[in-house]
Formats: sequence, structure tokens, C-alpha cells
Amino acid sequence: MPWQPDALKGILDELLQAAEDNRVASYAARCEEAGLMPKLCKEIADDAHFPKAAKVLLQQSLPRLAAKWLNKSGISAEFQDEVSVVTALLLIVQHERKVNERFDKLIELRTAELERQKQSAGRTGGPAGPYTAAPGGSTPPPATKKAA
Repeated sequence: MPWQPDALKGILDELLQAAEDNRVASYAARCEEAGLMPKLCKEIADDAHFPKAAKVLLQQSLPRLAAKWLNKSGISAEFQDEVSVVTALLLIVQHERKVNERFDKLIELRTAELERQKQSAGRTGGPAGPYTAAPGGSTPPPATKKAA
């Protein structure tokens, strides 16, 4: 049973939209990570959407292209559900890897921060703060004015 472009249009439109949403979210996350101003982050996220003409061309061409290559590969359209499930599982695995990479980065940053705090506390004998004595000296609290 051959593949028909119309049978693929729905799923390919969904995949294209998911790819665009992922791109926008990725740009927004990178902006936040860079500490950019919220207004600038919003502008960059808005600009991250696919150009309209490119998206329309992909929406029109992808179903025909996919049907052509699925037919050439010898995969019958009767296996549409299997193709969909395998595609979904691959997308889930890819997403999981990205999330885990982000968690690893956050854990690495947090571990480094805790190590710096620990080293700072070890040098002063306690937690570092504005009234902590420097090694070999003392730092009195700031003088306060007495009421007259």
C-alpha cells in the first residue's frame, strides 16, 4: 500500500510546529542563561520563529517528499502506526538527552558554587559575610550613631 501525502500532512505539520516551538524555547532559555533583559529575551524569542515563507514551503513540500521517500524505501503505508511510534520514541529520547544535559550543567554550576562557598568559609573559619575577619586581622562592625 503506497504512502499518500495527505496521510502524512497532519503528523508532519505537528512535527514542524514542535520543531519551531523547540527552537523558540531554546533561544529563550539561552537568553535567560545569558542574563539578558526580559524585553530583549522576548524580542529574540519572537525572532526565533521560522520565517513564514519557509514554513509554508515546508508545510507544502514535506508531505510529498516524505511519501516519495517512504515509498522508495519499500515501507508500506500499512505500517503508518509503527512509523509514528518509532518517530515519537526517537523524539522523546532526543528530548530526554537535552533535558539531562541541562540538568548536568545546572548540577555542575551548583556544585562549583557550593565548593567556592566551602573554600571561602574554610579560609575565615566560618561563612563569609560583611563582618567576617580577614585572615590574620579583625573587622569590627560599622559604627552606629547614638541618639542625642
